Amino acid sequence: MTPDPYQYFRIEARELVDQLDSGVLELDRAPSEDVVGRLLRVAHTLKGAARVVRLPEIAEECHAVEELLAPHRQQPRLAESQVRYLLSVTDRLRGQVAALALPAVVPAAADRADAGGAGESANAADPVADRTTWASAAEIDELLSATTEAATQLARIRRGTAALDRVRPLVDQLLENVAAHRRADARLTETSRTDAPLTGNRRGDAPPAEDRGADAGPVEQGVTEPTQPLVENLRAALGNARGRLGEAVDRAEHELRHAREVAEQLRLTPAGTIFNTLERAVRDVAQTEPDKRVVFTAHGGDLRLGPHVLREVRNALLHVVRNAVAHGIETQADRLAAGKPPVGSVVVDVTRQGRRLRFSCRDDGAGFDLTAVRDALRRQRPDLPDPAGTSPGELLDLLQRGGTSTSATVTAVSGRGIGLDVLRAAAQRLGGEVTIDSQPGAGASVNLLVPVSLLALEGLVVGVDGRSVTIPLDAVRRTVWVRPEDVVDTPDGKAILHEGQAVRFAPLSLLLSGTAEEPAGRDPCRAVLVEGAGGTVAVGVDRLIGPAGVIVRPLPLLAPAHPVVAGAALDGDGSPSLVLDPDGLVERLHRTPAPSGAPEPATTPPVLVVDDSLTTRMLEQSILESAGYDVDVAASGEEALEKAHRRAYGLMLVDVEMPGIDGFTVIERIRADAVLHDLPAILVTSRCSPQDLSRGAEVGASGYVIKGKFDQTLLLDRIRTLMSAR
Repeated sequence: MTPDPYQYFRIEARELVDQLDSGVLELDRAPSEDVVGRLLRVAHTLKGAARVVRLPEIAEECHAVEELLAPHRQQPRLAESQVRYLLSVTDRLRGQVAALALPAVVPAAADRADAGGAGESANAADPVADRTTWASAAEIDELLSATTEAATQLARIRRGTAALDRVRPLVDQLLENVAAHRRADARLTETSRTDAPLTGNRRGDAPPAEDRGADAGPVEQGVTEPTQPLVENLRAALGNARGRLGEAVDRAEHELRHAREVAEQLRLTPAGTIFNTLERAVRDVAQTEPDKRVVFTAHGGDLRLGPHVLREVRNALLHVVRNAVAHGIETQADRLAAGKPPVGSVVVDVTRQGRRLRFSCRDDGAGFDLTAVRDALRRQRPDLPDPAGTSPGELLDLLQRGGTSTSATVTAVSGRGIGLDVLRAAAQRLGGEVTIDSQPGAGASVNLLVPVSLLALEGLVVGVDGRSVTIPLDAVRRTVWVRPEDVVDTPDGKAILHEGQAVRFAPLSLLLSGTAEEPAGRDPCRAVLVEGAGGTVAVGVDRLIGPAGVIVRPLPLLAPAHPVVAGAALDGDGSPSLVLDPDGLVERLHRTPAPSGAPEPATTPPVLVVDDSLTTRMLEQSILESAGYDVDVAASGEEALEKAHRRAYGLMLVDVEMPGIDGFTVIERIRADAVLHDLPAILVTSRCSPQDLSRGAEVGASGYVIKGKFDQTLLLDRIRTLMSAR
């Protein structure tokens, strides 16, 4: 048996044919000299590779592509017939590459070595050494489980190295004890020499060795001298072992983390890989429909998810996009008559929504013809009750059950009533759901929401209560420092001022624990502004760790669902780390209803806020508007008096220290004005001396609020009391 002659060509050719196919579609959407040049290079490369492996049919097809494209280097726009031809070529090329047979047996290296006396070069080109392999999702999942278990065991080894760190001080203490004994023995020896009796020797001389008793001290027995080097050697050995073991664990953790990341990426597929197939389907259907032109666009292709999910979704969306063109998009003449652009639009979006992915296909066609649906149900589903009184939602639900089509004839595209049935079946297999929104004359949106077992995303890792959690990075708007004085009370809860708007605020630890109220705090903290479907909120965190790519897994079935948690990821030790749901965070913070006593804007006079500080004006305006008031603002006393004569306000909030006339003077002039003298006016100022308070009462202020002791609840209660008394 000879080696597989197409081993490398097959791999390269698949990639090149895919590039040709997507490039032709791109050229049709947006003609460009760069695209023409790229297509020519790809076709030339494939032609040369085909000739090397002696596949003249493929080489001739590529040559024909070159012949067609070459005149369009400076004029890249192609005729419709030329685009159709190029796409047919890519289809033929894909079939020809797929038809290349794989060898049944790969010859042994020894056989190849003996063939033609070229053993050394044959070994260098061993096809087994560089072959492409395919692994199932289950096999990759098994690999991921193995790496996770290995990471867990490695974490235990690291904890074991910490035990060596605890032994080191014990060795140091032992060495100190030995040194202390040595010093004590030295003093004892010196004392014995000084106090020895004179027996013919000099005073202080040690007695002869033969006169030393059996109970002599440790120095005399030679115990301390050899012990100290032994302990020092033990300490050095422990230090070396700890260093080598720590380095080995670090290297192993790094390599294991890399292996797990690679396996996880292999396990996931970019959602964008199905876009080319969907675009081809849209274009092919449009070609079969008279006088229809359609443009396909897609978003969210960077999201990576399990291939089994993507395969199911692709098959379902193929029917959805075909239906959108066949049943939804009108002819160019009908679109112009309806005031629409002549070219229709089909858009596919892939977005993440907490624990699920949303695949949305929307078009700007005529929407579902509910009258035609009712007629079709009467003809094709006589087993069902008369649909005359059926609601639009129920009609669309019946369409998903299959067997109903509004097409008058059966074609290759439509007429059998199975498109939405395929979508519904896919949703059931994936544990998801289908929603349909149709606007007569404006188009339709078909949405498939599916839970995902694995999802790759970029996240911002933050520290909360000694643990790390991840917030999806595409939902993070910015991070800010929040001081205690920046947090204010509003009728809806605590908030901070950001870009002139009150943004709901809570420490993330409280949201995760389910506590509704924020404890009093003195220290500044980091806050992350998170945007979800319901708006933007700020969550306080202990620290920012940094961005990271994570693979989100669903929580175990036995774990209780938490409204702000989307799933879990594994950290470097293989330990689970929470991944948050931006929509859940926003919903959790906005769950507290507005106070029942909040005034209605339709029946409450407007309020005028007067302050030369933009920040203060916007903060007070945001607080009052969130309580239901209609609010105007003024940057000076003069502007406030002018506005008060043009509009009837129910109350004014006035700062004291302003350029021009101050707040005291503003209220004095209001009280002296025949029209405005009954207008309630509250002073809001940082000045709190007895003289200032007395001055406020003298000029007729209705209240005096000190900014350093600002309490929104008390302020709103005071405003309601004053305005209800008018």
